[in-house]
Amino acid sequence: MSTSGSAVPSADIDCSSRRSTRWASAPARIMTAIRRVLLMAVLAGLLTTVNVSPGSAEIYAGGGTFGAYVVPVPSCRAKLWANTLSSMTTAFPPAVWARDLRAGANNDAVWIRYRVYYINQSTGVTESSSSWSGWSLATDRTTAVWTGAPAVFSHTSRQPHIINYRIEYWDSTKMTAWVADRPTRYSYVDQYNVGPTSVTSC
Repeated sequence: MSTSGSAVPSADIDCSSRRSTRWASAPARIMTAIRRVLLMAVLAGLLTTVNVSPGSAEIYAGGGTFGAYVVPVPSCRAKLWANTLSSMTTAFPPAVWARDLRAGANNDAVWIRYRVYYINQSTGVTESSSSWSGWSLATDRTTAVWTGAPAVFSHTSRQPHIINYRIEYWDSTKMTAWVADRPTRYSYVDQYNVGPTSVTSC
């Protein structure tokens, strides 16, 4: 993940010239609804292709009015080194959209960043975290995109561990919304390379 600083990119997000939804004509609203249905069908196919499951996580905190997002299923792999059993968890970037506030496509935009936390489920202690991701611009039709390696964590205890995400939505000057989410399923491969199977922690 990128270790970009906390400053929001200076480019303004200006959608003020767009007409408000309430002024859209009935045919325009109908066409917008049709496009949304078609978009969701396409997204469903894409998410299946990249092993992203909309039902694999749950919101446990948040603020403001945040846009749609999908948290991928983390991978969990056991490794046996001599007599030591370790577990390695990989957390992939989420798919995040801007909230769709206006009729029409790609006329709502927001800056997105996220962070991943690695938590001992038995104790509730956050044992590690990633750096903040870099800033990425999302619209109501296109997701934020991040490059670089996913966040990877490991432990050698017998206690289960889980991943938490914090996703933030910003305009050019301030945070407008945030959401905290935890995956409820992990794709697990054991130390004998058997799997993947679905588990609730790593």
